[in-house]
Amino acid sequence: MKCGAGIIVEAGGNLIIDGNKNNEKIGTLIEHAETAVTNQNAASMKISFITFNHNKTAIEMIPGTYNTANNFIYGNRFLCSNWQMTKGPFEGQYPEQHLLMNGVTGDIQIGTKANTSSAITENPDLIRGIAADNSTVLTICGNQITKLGYAMQFEGDCLNSQLKNNIMDTYEIGINYVLGKFSPQGAAPDASWANEWSHLDQAKLKVAGSLLPSIAFNWYHQDLASNTGNSFRIFPFSSAVVDDDDDEDNLSITCKDELIAGGGIDRDADYGPVVADTINYPIFQDESRYLARSALFKRLSDYPALLTISSPLDSAFQAFYDSTLTESIGILDSVSRSIGLSDFSAAADANAAVDDENSMETNTKLINHLLIHKVALDSVLSSSDTTSLEYIFNQHWIEGGLSVYTAAPLLFKEYYTSSIALRTTSSPIEPLAQPTPAPIPELGIYPNPTGEMINFTRILPSGAVVKVFDTSGREMLHEVNPILINVSSLENGYYILKIFENHELIFHKNIVIIK
Repeated sequence: MKCGAGIIVEAGGNLIIDGNKNNEKIGTLIEHAETAVTNQNAASMKISFITFNHNKTAIEMIPGTYNTANNFIYGNRFLCSNWQMTKGPFEGQYPEQHLLMNGVTGDIQIGTKANTSSAITENPDLIRGIAADNSTVLTICGNQITKLGYAMQFEGDCLNSQLKNNIMDTYEIGINYVLGKFSPQGAAPDASWANEWSHLDQAKLKVAGSLLPSIAFNWYHQDLASNTGNSFRIFPFSSAVVDDDDDEDNLSITCKDELIAGGGIDRDADYGPVVADTINYPIFQDESRYLARSALFKRLSDYPALLTISSPLDSAFQAFYDSTLTESIGILDSVSRSIGLSDFSAAADANAAVDDENSMETNTKLINHLLIHKVALDSVLSSSDTTSLEYIFNQHWIEGGLSVYTAAPLLFKEYYTSSIALRTTSSPIEPLAQPTPAPIPELGIYPNPTGEMINFTRILPSGAVVKVFDTSGREMLHEVNPILINVSSLENGYYILKIFENHELIFHKNIVIIK
């Protein structure tokens, strides 16, 4: 619910707001309201399993007398963001007041009726302490994370990250992985990095989730796994994520000395299977392979010393780097580096040379164009620009690529991964699900990107229909049996060109219009 005023009770009756339906605790969300709930004269008010988000005032109790036994807010799914509570005469002191009791003579109860001390302490499972998406070489050290759903979460490629001397207390899951890639936790020779977990419910998993590829990594910890009083042990955990290695030495950790840059990795073990292309990705084979190759190329570009470490695999890594350098992955990396150096002319030339072969590259190419020709020049984005960015932003990163993270700040948004149906068979990466087109030899289009005309590499079949759609699915152009297509009337942006013969889709291609 997004509104100016949420729920107003003017007189009489009982107010009950409960997001617990059939014991499923689905929750209710009220956000962006001046006042989400105003109780002017309800006989009683009970609120549970509710999230109030970014409201000026979430709950207002006007002056009056309230029965403490009948007015309460409870439930471990109750959440107010930016929590502030005030009681007159301090009305208006806080810009974000989420429970306002001004002149109330009988205060409401916050917390469960059985245990008032639990007020606003158990946050929803989705609340994270530290979250990293596709971020590598992280050193996370010396944190105490208390009473959050997941103390830490790592999604995508987070290789070569080190967790040291962290304390996680009262959680749904201690450390959660989502299609993650992670390195062993501990130093040679198998020494512990002194992470601790604490929970009264010893059945709560300390490490869980999913990896891609599904190969568990070692977690070295001090003391014995059989010692139930050992806060350093990782049991209980998901065996699909980690292998337990106990009774190791405890290192003395000083967090300020633990920052690293490019070190602490086993190149051949971590990246050798990517170079040899021997990894079996159980889901999203094409996308996962592309992301893994991109991550390795960027790693080698950032730290060229990794190419020559006196290993028998040095020549294989050098060959991988040299071949990828001239492919779209390497060219897009050079575009990013040129943009970082404010060399927009070189960036534009390199970006135009990218022959995008999948939606990840198409997304990156379009965003690069906006960064070069709009953002760098402080130009206002057009409606077509924002439509294209929204289309990219709404994709899952494993299909749309890491450009989803770049699109977010351009739209003044934050990217949170949405759920996605797992795909276990290899298939081309396309931004929109389309029927597999019947192949026509040598049929193609050029140039792409273009600002005026699109040509075909061969004469189209008699009666062929060419349509151009924008990212929302609207038909923008419709031509029958054309020799070429004039797209000069369309705004800059991302489009889909389709060719039909006898109402059957025979060809489609993502196109970018740049003027």
